[in-house]
Amino acid sequence: MAVDDVAAAVSKAETIGARLLIAPTALPEGDEMAVMHDPQGMTFVVCRREGGRAKAPRRRNTAQALLRSAPYFPVTDVEQSASYYERVLGFQRDYAAVTPPQFAIVSRDGLSVMLRLVSAPEKICPNERQGGTWDAFFWVADVLTLHEELRTNGASIVYGPMIQDAYQMQEFAIRDRDVHVLGFGQLLAAQAQNRE
Repeated sequence: MAVDDVAAAVSKAETIGARLLIAPTALPEGDEMAVMHDPQGMTFVVCRREGGRAKAPRRRNTAQALLRSAPYFPVTDVEQSASYYERVLGFQRDYAAVTPPQFAIVSRDGLSVMLRLVSAPEKICPNERQGGTWDAFFWVADVLTLHEELRTNGASIVYGPMIQDAYQMQEFAIRDRDVHVLGFGQLLAAQAQNRE
């Protein structure tokens, strides 16, 4: 949501039950953003363009609104993969199709990952093998606390936590049991505000 005053928009949203996830944070070029959950648990971003000029959102019918997104991961064993996401990554199982499961949706904090059984596991090709870094990336409220939780739970750490100066983020990545890489990051400005 584009606004002229992020702090005022956050304050107003909190009065109707929204919860602040990332406090108003200065971004490069004078922009500012905050991340919130609405009363139903959906995540939204409040942002301001430099100079207080909010970029007008493209008007469209609300029936065309995008509501959620989820990475779709091919896996060798849906039950074992879903159990890994629950046990190690702190997700919960929202849905599983048939027994043994051929498809499942797991989620954490309202963000989902879809798991689908594939008949030819050798064809699973994560982005990392194609020159990419992650198969999914999650912006988080406290990257160091999350890193410690996942490390303690036995997650396979790919890298980090480390500072990415290019985009002012501290991040780390883990590899799931099917070799998909999940990145987790927090804007450095948000970390500074959390410490205050």
